[in-house]
Amino acid sequence: MRTLLILAGGVLVVWYVYENYIVPATATAATPTPTPTPVTGSGAPTSGTSGYNSLAAIAARVQGATGPNALYSADQWNYYVNQQSGITMPDPAAVWGSAFDPNARTVNGTLNLTFAQYWGTMSAYLASTMGMSGLQGLGLNGWAV
Repeated sequence: MRTLLILAGGVLVVWYVYENYIVPATATAATPTPTPTPVTGSGAPTSGTSGYNSLAAIAARVQGATGPNALYSADQWNYYVNQQSGITMPDPAAVWGSAFDPNARTVNGTLNLTFAQYWGTMSAYLASTMGMSGLQGLGLNGWAV
């Protein structure tokens, strides 16, 4: 009986060492995903992946992250675009001008915008001020720059 207990203890030690020291050391590392490079001083978007920060690519990633029926404020949409592109987004007051109320943080009196309402104006602004290209003016729906 004593031999059986010593043998079982030895098996447990070998199993513990294998699971905690040998298996983690031999596991393959995950391939890192490319991270976008922020816009350079020239205004041209750069990235390790071709077309990664085109307007169409950014729009697709943001819609994939938020879903098709999301309603957010302009500030919240700026956060999502920044997270998906690495681009520092402009203040909504600079984009919407007099249509943006800086105190209430609303556009044309509306706090929550669809992505089409937001991106229609923001993509035109990014194209004109940062030299970006791609899908622009998605669903303007009467929103003025």
